[in-house]
Parts: sequence; structure tokens; C-alpha cells
Amino acid sequence: MEKRHYNVASLEAALKALERGYSLSSEDFYRAYLDGEGDVSDVQPRHRLAWATFYERWKSMSGPANFADRIARELEPA
Repeated sequence: MEKRHYNVASLEAALKALERGYSLSSEDFYRAYLDGEGDVSDVQPRHRLAWATFYERWKSMSGPANFADRIARELEPA
């Protein structure tokens, strides 16, 4: 089985695609997803889980506390 890896850039690309497709920012989507603020029923169920997961992972990988790790990951082949 082929392993697939992601990095900050690939997560950003996925988030941007979801944002364009649903005309909603990832931050607004995630807040609504967690708190029920707003309606995410237009987002397909499988996209909801993926979007939330991608956003959480992107935030953890791109935070200022992880700058050195982020640089190392960005330099890894995708």
C-alpha cells in the first residue's frame, strides 16, 4: 500500500478548495462545526469531517510555536 503524506502546503490547498467550494472560510466553518454557530448542513458529511481534521492539523502544523518543525516539514517532499 502506498503511503501518502501531507504538509502545510497540501493542507492549505485542500482548505482553499473547500473554502471555494462552499463559499465559507475555514475559520468560520470550524467555529460552526464545533459550536453549532451557523449552519454547516450544506457541507457534505464526509467533507465536514475532512475539513475539520485538515483545519485542526493545519493549525497545529503552522502555529508560531512549531516554526522550526513547519520549516522542516515544508522542505520534505510531498
